[in-house]
Amino acid sequence: FKVQVLYTGGDSSNTDDLSSSGGSSQTASRPQTFLSRVTMATVPPPLQPPRATVSQAAPPFPSKPPLSPPPLGSSAANASKFRSVFSEFPFFNYVQSKALDDVLYTGKNFVACAPTGSGKTVLFELAIIRLLMETSEPWRDVKAVYMAPIKALCSQCFESWKKKFGPLGLNCKELTGDTEIDDFFEIQDSHIILTTPEKWDSMTRKWKDNCLLQLVRLFLIDEVHVVKDATRGATLEVVVSRMKAVHAYRTAQNPEAGLSMRFVAVSATIPNISDVSSGQRQSATIVYVISSINQKPVADS
Repeated sequence: FKVQVLYTGGDSSNTDDLSSSGGSSQTASRPQTFLSRVTMATVPPPLQPPRATVSQAAPPFPSKPPLSPPPLGSSAANASKFRSVFSEFPFFNYVQSKALDDVLYTGKNFVACAPTGSGKTVLFELAIIRLLMETSEPWRDVKAVYMAPIKALCSQCFESWKKKFGPLGLNCKELTGDTEIDDFFEIQDSHIILTTPEKWDSMTRKWKDNCLLQLVRLFLIDEVHVVKDATRGATLEVVVSRMKAVHAYRTAQNPEAGLSMRFVAVSATIPNISDVSSGQRQSATIVYVISSINQKPVADS
């Protein structure tokens, strides 16, 4: 820390070193900082001459080495534009801060298990932002699919994401059992599709003839524990397996393109989350199990 000498009166040109000032009259002119006196010490620390001071102090705690993100598109330079997505709160909570580096700065598959109300939807939003950051504008051929077992969840995310991602130029489309046939043509121009497993199953059965599926880069699965349901679990499993087959077929047809499909799944009640992650059949899958929430806010990165 630099030591600044302050004088309350007298000639301001008297700027000699602390060691040459001498006498008890100059003691009051020293700044009363936390470094100048330690009240709990039995022996007062000796004064250091100004020549021995360090201009740049070392950080009090060892800083965590930042992750080196892979090369991104032109949108990474203007990453500040995505801060408006999280304008509703100034800080990420513990769950969101714990998973931020892996969701936002890597393209690996991700499975998270956290309690209800812990902000798992923000992980989906971070994954969408990651997709936009690694893709150059305009985002014409970028599509993300959000799948939830309940139509109410799709409607809730649709209303929220339409306000958050609409100013960025992204179109959201809700595709559920209440969707009319005329609305299917609007899916071609949509960037974020919110649907249910049953509806997406009927849309993707002839996936080789559907050019829409070739553009899907991100697949978001909410309430993934539905896979154990006796009536609806098979549909969810078939849809996810079909999307993995689409990705394998797309990679085989055009390997030099380097297009990947990322899977992000969250739930609040997964007792065997390791088994769910191993279903991706990729060693790059990241698993997070968070049993409790720390209410202390963690600063936004």
